[in-house]
Amino acid sequence: MKLIKYSELKETPWKNGGGITRNIAHAEVSGKLLWRLSMADVSTSGPFSDFSGLMRILTVLKGAGMTLSSAQGVQQVDLLAPVYFDGALKIQADLLSGPLTDLNVMVDPDAFGADVTVLRGAQKQHLKPRAGQILVIHMVSGSARTNKSHCLRAGDTQFFMSQSTWLEMGPDDVGLHICLTPKNQIDAGNPDISFL
Repeated sequence: MKLIKYSELKETPWKNGGGITRNIAHAEVSGKLLWRLSMADVSTSGPFSDFSGLMRILTVLKGAGMTLSSAQGVQQVDLLAPVYFDGALKIQADLLSGPLTDLNVMVDPDAFGADVTVLRGAQKQHLKPRAGQILVIHMVSGSARTNKSHCLRAGDTQFFMSQSTWLEMGPDDVGLHICLTPKNQIDAGNPDISFL
């Protein structure tokens, strides 16, 4: 179990000046990226970076959203509505109404499957990762408790790699449940995981 506080995240400005990235965690095997979680503050419209070989899930956490234009058409990304797309697509992002903050999940689709579910309101659930699976809770707003002892506040992220936990949320809380599931135990079973 690993808890990453929002206050611990470091800001990395984009080279084009259009925003900043806060890396949360990533995993590699022999120098090859298996998955990465990061937050981004996007201040201007512009092209997405090329992440060929990776599948992306983008969730707008704050702001009005944006449209993504590519050879496959135009897709609107609304607040708290995860979208899945190929990292190799040449995408132009256009903000709908001012800056936004989003959370990015990127995975090597040959090694890991990934899914993002939005959690809203009062609930108590038992989270139990399967062998090799990584479960992640990212708080969007409000606060939550895991195993009655760890408190997650907005921007905090907690990873569960083998141990189960109880998640408790209040009526006004919003979070993301991220599930990273290895497809091949030989390639993805023992990744080198780096936080921050």
